[in-house]
Amino acid sequence: MFDLFVVAYENDYPLLKIFANSIGKFCQNLPITNIHIVNNCDAQLLVLNFGMFNDRIKFYNYKDLYNGRLIDGYVRQQVLKLSAHQVCTAENIIILDSKNFFIRNITSADFVIDNKFHACYSHTITQDTLPEYPIKKYAFDLFNVSVDTPTMSINTPFLIKKQTLEELESVLVQNFNLELDSFFGNFVPASTNEFYLMQAYIISKYGSLEEYYYFTNPFSTGLWDSNLHFLDDSMTLKDFLNVTYTNKFDIMVSAIHYRSIKEMNDSVKQQLINYWTELDIISRDEASQIINDIVNE
Repeated sequence: MFDLFVVAYENDYPLLKIFANSIGKFCQNLPITNIHIVNNCDAQLLVLNFGMFNDRIKFYNYKDLYNGRLIDGYVRQQVLKLSAHQVCTAENIIILDSKNFFIRNITSADFVIDNKFHACYSHTITQDTLPEYPIKKYAFDLFNVSVDTPTMSINTPFLIKKQTLEELESVLVQNFNLELDSFFGNFVPASTNEFYLMQAYIISKYGSLEEYYYFTNPFSTGLWDSNLHFLDDSMTLKDFLNVTYTNKFDIMVSAIHYRSIKEMNDSVKQQLINYWTELDIISRDEASQIINDIVNE
């Protein structure tokens, strides 16, 4: 069984409708215990429709999981993800962002292969790779793991066992006298990243990520403002997200960062509307409204 865990921030509220609708459409064959949505600010969340999962939705305010000193919502969401075990009850946790959405039918076999979680490696991280290198090094040094060890992407979806998160928090407190928010500060560079902490702990306990994860080619994609320049006459948004230029990938979940929507030209906005409506997860009018809400916020 799986619990889905997502932290939502006000900037991403419009995208939650895409997130919810895609789960209702594509995750009907995934054994979901509950879907936990943590509102990472004090604004009112939208009314969402998760289809057959509507009775398994659990809403929280960030104060239900966290009472620390962090006021920067982006930073605080990292602590909230480390705290997912506080509310999740299923053995397996899929950490997602509200910018994520599924693009095809999903089953347990998509996330668990040979009794290991599905994963893919990130690009190689060297001393010149910023900002990843210093935040990876901090976590890996903490657990006495070589910083040269290959790692996974620090994007969502990220799969982990509830027990592993419980153990990680216990080790940080008991072995290092560190609370979960010790690694983060308000509006200053973080010492590390929540997903590097998880990976460093897993390697320290199991000897390698391969003992815990089953690695394949990437199965998720995303569009950030930093890679909008890849979209042109020879690369449509759909081709970019579906990675149609190679047959080596089997993409099942994607993401659209709200900042990329703000910077899209009219042609790419129309491609995004077409993409969402072709997936049959939103009507054309609703898709247009989501984009307008983000652009005009």
